[in-house]
Amino acid sequence: MKIAVTGANGFIGKELTKHLENKGFTCLKIPHQIIYEKSHLLSDTLSKADIVINLAGSSIQKRWTRKNKLDIYRSRVHTTRILIKTVSELLQRPKKIISVSAIGIYDTKNIHDEYSRNLSYDYLGRVARDWEEATLFAKNYGIEVYILRLGIVLGSSGGLIKKLLPLFKAGLGATIANGKQKMSFIHIEDLLSIFTFAIENKIPEGIYNAVAPHYTTNKEFSKTFARQLNRPLLFSVPKQLLHLIYGQGASVLYSSQAVIPQALIDNQFVFKYENIEKALCDIVNKSRF
Repeated sequence: MKIAVTGANGFIGKELTKHLENKGFTCLKIPHQIIYEKSHLLSDTLSKADIVINLAGSSIQKRWTRKNKLDIYRSRVHTTRILIKTVSELLQRPKKIISVSAIGIYDTKNIHDEYSRNLSYDYLGRVARDWEEATLFAKNYGIEVYILRLGIVLGSSGGLIKKLLPLFKAGLGATIANGKQKMSFIHIEDLLSIFTFAIENKIPEGIYNAVAPHYTTNKEFSKTFARQLNRPLLFSVPKQLLHLIYGQGASVLYSSQAVIPQALIDNQFVFKYENIEKALCDIVNKSRF
């Protein structure tokens, strides 16, 4: 089976393509530049694929200048629209598209499963809603659609852990503000298993919260991470400092979202790392080598 992948050079993309190739799938990596070039390369690649996995999206952990906010939106929403439009024009179409989205679609006041209607109407909420709408348009062409709403993805090779590990190892780990904000996360291995379930039709098409069953708090995350590394946790970072560095983008770092993967639980998906203790224990052990 051939699987076309956008965003294959990112943290998740690298782990996923390696995982799929080890399982015997052929991954057709779609470079970002060919999505926006009006050439036949994108059509040719998509026409060969049985499945499309859409991971495209620039980092949101940066200062939200007008240019960067446009890039965040364009890299997710416009990219997805181009992919679906290109697929719609093919004689031989992929049977399935699996696209990521974000739990930023939910508000920060409530506990959410996939049936929650308490959505966010801030910038990232709008990005996520438009992103999903663009993806769901593929259903008009008879394509199965899976949307995985990602929480914080934890793994030793990238993402949040790669940024924080040197600080925590040096004993400079910190909570953000009072640390009470909720953190919905997922271990990279569990995320790869969810993708595999979708590819192999072990779960029906639909929208899934790709997070562990037990969310944590920033303080508990930081305490657990420091403890696993045998380091102290002595500091906290005030919100004001984050705003000086990231501007509006600082809201991502101290937002509070409590999300439950009810649809995955209902479909008998078993998480290997269902809580923060198990997830960080595994990651820290792997980072020692």
